[in-house]
Amino acid sequence: MRQMKPERVLILSGDHIYRMDYRRMLEQHLEREADLSIAVMEVAAEDVNRFGMIWTDPDGTIVRFEEKPAQADTRLASMGIYLFEWSCLVEALEQIVATRQGYDFGFDIMARLLTSRKVAGHRFDGYWRDVGTISSFYAANMDALDPGSGLVLDRWEICTRDEDNPGADRIPTRIGCCVECRRSLVSAGCVIEGTVVDSILSPDVRVEAGARVERSILMDGVVVGAGAVVVGAVLDKQVEVGPGATIDAGRAGAPNQRFDKCQRDREGRPPAGRNAHRRQRGHRLGLVDGRAAVGAAGRPEPGLLKTRSTRSRAPVPPPEY
Repeated sequence: MRQMKPERVLILSGDHIYRMDYRRMLEQHLEREADLSIAVMEVAAEDVNRFGMIWTDPDGTIVRFEEKPAQADTRLASMGIYLFEWSCLVEALEQIVATRQGYDFGFDIMARLLTSRKVAGHRFDGYWRDVGTISSFYAANMDALDPGSGLVLDRWEICTRDEDNPGADRIPTRIGCCVECRRSLVSAGCVIEGTVVDSILSPDVRVEAGARVERSILMDGVVVGAGAVVVGAVLDKQVEVGPGATIDAGRAGAPNQRFDKCQRDREGRPPAGRNAHRRQRGHRLGLVDGRAAVGAAGRPEPGLLKTRSTRSRAPVPPPEY
């Protein structure tokens, strides 16, 4: 970076969903003659313990910063977007990081700069979510289905790259006759023979006859077998839910009480790890991360989830006309 000789440096977080014109932040940064500007926005009272919270004076200058407090009388949270004057950033890195006095932006760097530099807050009032937890990742995806959430992807004009199939076209989605598919985002290559409601289906997902998927996120190549039920779940790539099996967030409070280290979010929503495989009919899956499941009688049965071969599954056949 020294070789590039920048005037300013913009530091961004990689696990946030938002759309911002950074030029406005830069203009305000220059007007205030700030050494550091931090994008901030209001969050709900119950979320203050998830963010670095910020206090400002009437002019917008940041006077206090506290990393993830249990409670706070401010609702302004740091968005993890920092615009530094280059000289300020270099000084902070040399005096704090290089001397091993600290490495954390909130606990170490921010605390020092507040007493020695001018730090300003740039308010943002658009859609923004930190998707660093399963709950927030799930919520952001569900926002994409809600026209009133502010997450309007077709207006954002942001396209993603198909990492698994770069440069190639996928076959069209095939939806069978007399099936139900409502309020959902369905990607190319999917085959739907069952019911899909309020869900997001990534490429090459297959929902077989009699299966039901509700309020769920299914990654690439997921297969939901005939008669299976998936409700309120996040299934990673290549997960296969066998015929008649059930994955239901509403039942996740009771399953796997003997396996409390199994991963789940704070609402009990079950995430299924990549390549998890569930074949037997009539069993319920509670917390599914390839480690444990719950049988039809409600008893924890470790090892019910099997890992499929990592070899690519044969492509979905094209529709017959």
